[in-house]
Amino acid sequence: MRIVCISDTHGAHDQLRGVFTLPAGDVLIHAGDFTNTGTLAEVEQFNTWLGKLKFKHKLVVAGNHDTCLEQQPVQSRRLLTNCIYLQDSGCTIQDLKFWGSPWTIGGAAARGSFTCVPMPDPLIPPEETDVLITHSGHAACLTFETPEYTAQRMAEKPPEGMSFVSWMIKQNENARAACEARNYH
Repeated sequence: MRIVCISDTHGAHDQLRGVFTLPAGDVLIHAGDFTNTGTLAEVEQFNTWLGKLKFKHKLVVAGNHDTCLEQQPVQSRRLLTNCIYLQDSGCTIQDLKFWGSPWTIGGAAARGSFTCVPMPDPLIPPEETDVLITHSGHAACLTFETPEYTAQRMAEKPPEGMSFVSWMIKQNENARAACEARNYH
């Protein structure tokens, strides 16, 4: 299975032709910010664009620019007919378990929809998740530590029989406690 991931097209996905060609694949993941100003018209235009793509499966999560998915969720989701929209939910494709969440971790860069300062208790993806899709890092997998610490954790492998997501959650229990002690939550 070939998975192609994109994000942050900000309403300009039609303009990718000539600038960037999406590689062929089985699954397209758009990890948020497919609109620029979060209007229903932009969601409709994005859905039309998705319908023209030749991917068998198209998975989408919202980003902080996709305000209508938080403010007008019913109307927005009705417009997304050419994809599977994931909001703290999952799906399985060819035995791979995908989980998607739009939440952006609070802070100076977290503006718009699906943001929270302080971050609420994270919605933890199921342990058996194979592919975690978020617009920003999911609180269950972030270390809140240095880039070097994060790089070290990403280079390590989980014990045999444990999913990567489950292992990252366990690895980060101490980092989360340290974060909370420093009032970073």
